[in-house]
Amino acid sequence: MEQILPNISRLTLSTNTTDPNTNSDMLEVFPPWGAFPAEQYLLHHWEPSEQNQNQHRRLINDFIHALDDIPEEWIRPSPTSEIMAITPSASQIREILAPWRPLQWRSVAWEIWNQIRCPKWDDEGLNIWLRTHYAEEAEETARDNIKLVEWFKSSFEGNPYMDPDTVDTMMRWQILDDESVFNFKSAWERVFEIIPELTGPKSGLSRRFMPRTDGWGQNYPREEVASLPRLEDRVMAVECSDNCVQYSAVHSYLLVADEKTFTTDELLILYLDRKGNYVRESRIQLPADDLYTRGDMINNGKIRDAQYWTEDSPPGSSLNPKYRALGEIGRELYGVEDLLRT
Repeated sequence: MEQILPNISRLTLSTNTTDPNTNSDMLEVFPPWGAFPAEQYLLHHWEPSEQNQNQHRRLINDFIHALDDIPEEWIRPSPTSEIMAITPSASQIREILAPWRPLQWRSVAWEIWNQIRCPKWDDEGLNIWLRTHYAEEAEETARDNIKLVEWFKSSFEGNPYMDPDTVDTMMRWQILDDESVFNFKSAWERVFEIIPELTGPKSGLSRRFMPRTDGWGQNYPREEVASLPRLEDRVMAVECSDNCVQYSAVHSYLLVADEKTFTTDELLILYLDRKGNYVRESRIQLPADDLYTRGDMINNGKIRDAQYWTEDSPPGSSLNPKYRALGEIGRELYGVEDLLRT
């Protein structure tokens, strides 16, 4: 008889889910209100006259995309530290912070924020799965629930670093599965409005595309591009997967179980920059026991030759239009716009 596993959204970290707007006890939570850099951003920029729902969304997107460097005073020295730039009042908690996201996912966000900044994941790879598809029929949903759990567990089978006994615990915060919160369909990027901590940064405070040196790598394609007589060859040289500007921009990755995943057993993998934009995307055939190697490939410069990135072998990958030669991001990073204008 087929085993029916519980919905992963029920396997969340322990937290009280009482409405903080009606129970003063909920003013005391862990981590304390204001502990996240994103919460500090909300506190610093909140306009009481603006509608709450729209303002949360706008400000969190600004926090991710407009803030290049997180102020040092927004990072707490330790998880138990009471020091923070703005300690929110009870009214700020009720009106600004508590309505933003469910407490159970705030708790998961705290785990992700601390884990993503832990050096051990540089080699192992921090596999965060986002489920964005929920079938209309209960029977199909039950089958999809089982599939997702089995896929997740199979991804650890080839990992020599992983203790199998910890997989169930990790599932509670590494799978983002809640139909009432993450039913985004194809708009997976909305997950950052709920858990901006996914964008890191993994270390330091910078969200700049290439923090090592401003403009690093921009001259890489320029000489090569300039030497090519045909415009189409110049564009191809800039947009190919061998371009070091592209893979140097990759900061992390996200695994998305969308509708196609549940119909084809192909998981969407998104290679993300420091602001949550995907650089390249591909599909991974499930089950896959080598997902943990993604982190090592990104952090040690091996990604350019990796499956699901290189265009030299299937399944290859697709470049984000923003990272095209004359795309919104590409124009700034490649520094060859003048060579591509006819």
